[in-house]
Amino acid sequence: MCLIRVSRRHRAGFTLIEMMAVVAFIGIVVAAATPSWIELTKDRRVENAALNIADLYRTARSRSMGRGSAVLVRWDANAAMPSGANPAGHFTVREAVAGPSGASANLPSASCFSPDWGDSGTTSKFVVSFDERRKRFEPAGAAFLDDVGNVQQFAQVCFTPAGRTFVRYSSAGAFSVLTGVPRVRVTNTKTNFARFVVFPPHGSARVVSQL
Repeated sequence: MCLIRVSRRHRAGFTLIEMMAVVAFIGIVVAAATPSWIELTKDRRVENAALNIADLYRTARSRSMGRGSAVLVRWDANAAMPSGANPAGHFTVREAVAGPSGASANLPSASCFSPDWGDSGTTSKFVVSFDERRKRFEPAGAAFLDDVGNVQQFAQVCFTPAGRTFVRYSSAGAFSVLTGVPRVRVTNTKTNFARFVVFPPHGSARVVSQL
């Protein structure tokens, strides 16, 4: 039998020093890329928050026309975080109903002007809320700007089944027809990365990167 010997010099492979060098290089690349990846992830959370807010306004408008009821979206900068006892948050959707009791209590009401839109009101009911302060959206921060760019601590946008939109900036104030384009600015509070949710008077809310 003939045995063929292979010279050790011709064997393929890497030395320990070569492998350690490769591992060290990969570690350097990962360390350099990690901060950028973290910032990108946070910016994506901010964008997701903006998309959720836009969806809230679109859903309210569609719900109004689909159910024949006035539907209101409230922004309250001073609202507490939502809880089981109080589900309202920064953004709260309420629907106008006949109320206050009896078989017709939950029948839709088409007016933005007559319901009590407060959390304990019997002529409106809670639908859903959204709050960008929840941990999964950190570090997002929202602010409501009226149609001339002034920051508002409180705002109510009301949609009617006829497709009209009303707005007011005080719970005791009068509604007026929305003619401008208010917006919600959603910002990464660490980097100032921002997205804007705009809602035209007769159109659906959408997210834009700049105004």
